[in-house]
Amino acid sequence: MTLNELDKLRKSVGISRRKLADFLGYDQNQLESWEKGCPIPEKAVEFIGSIQENLRFFQENTIQVLKNSPHATSDQVLICYNNKDDFHFSDPELYQKLTDIKTHKILIKRIMRSCKNECINIKILLFNKKKYNDWLKINGLTHSPENRAKWVSSSTNYSISCDQYESMENSLNNSIKSLNELKKDIPLEKDIQNWSKSILIKINCFRLALLHNIIDLAQEALADYKKNKLTKSAIITRALFERQVVLYSLCDLVSKSVQNSSAIDNDKLNKLMGSKGEFAIVEATNILTLMDRQNKHQFSDSKMPELYAALSNLTHPNFEGVFAAYADFDFSQSKIIFGLHDKGNIGLTLLTALSTASSLAFLWNKKLIELLSQKEIFTLQENLS
Repeated sequence: MTLNELDKLRKSVGISRRKLADFLGYDQNQLESWEKGCPIPEKAVEFIGSIQENLRFFQENTIQVLKNSPHATSDQVLICYNNKDDFHFSDPELYQKLTDIKTHKILIKRIMRSCKNECINIKILLFNKKKYNDWLKINGLTHSPENRAKWVSSSTNYSISCDQYESMENSLNNSIKSLNELKKDIPLEKDIQNWSKSILIKINCFRLALLHNIIDLAQEALADYKKNKLTKSAIITRALFERQVVLYSLCDLVSKSVQNSSAIDNDKLNKLMGSKGEFAIVEATNILTLMDRQNKHQFSDSKMPELYAALSNLTHPNFEGVFAAYADFDFSQSKIIFGLHDKGNIGLTLLTALSTASSLAFLWNKKLIELLSQKEIFTLQENLS
């Protein structure tokens, strides 16, 4: 078997080369020998084959259970996990069979396709360990497969449709892809010998500092989302959203200079890099003013303002940011349960915003690099050197 054939097999079950090697007890040298054309051990193929067989078994078994359920005519709920720790905690037996969270997501997608073909209505419940543990504590229970099933039944209000789940997964994958693209060739240092003389050096350094900031925020927001810390992730994503606006404004400033064959407006640049407060040398332009300009020139017909408003709603101490996220009303029992009680649409809004901000940051950075590489821009700034 060739390495390309092995890669095709392992991708079908959601396992990376590194994880495959780790599972089989191989080191980096063994991986490199495969890449150089050395024979691939038969047990690597057998291992992937066993996971494929487990996937097929659990897919067919789940479909049979759903078909024979007394609730077969109504929406039934499947559990999905955001991270491997939750997966291992909730269902260690299944985790051992599938070995990875990505493999479980492949299983969910296969079940979703089969349910569609069989006309079985299902919804997805994103597992939240804190919410589940709170429920166990309130009801005086301990973790078991039976109690997990009861929790699922009691949490159907938090389930989402298959279309929503797919949108969330696509947004998550797009965020990771954009983040990986942004991380390419970002230097850790830059020569600023001519800082005071060259406005282009200022722009490029500001761009690079913004990118480091954006990458850091995006990584934190993704990590918190996977840990079900949705409110914290929303706050960070809102900050990320605003950083891409500044990157766009920087790009727009340089673009206008090229289009109008004029020098870059140094005052506007200083305001982009400015500060707020009594001792600010240059007062920064208000971020909402920059956002309004971006919406007017780039997104006049889109739902970008609505997306930012929804994201802001999650971060403010209002009903959405407090009661909707941290309290659950049970009027049948005349009680309110406190703690993180996120609903599916919160995760969907968050991931859509995170994906959008990451993708836009990648787009503006790419355009800015193209503008700064043009010879005309250096000629236009000669009077400032």
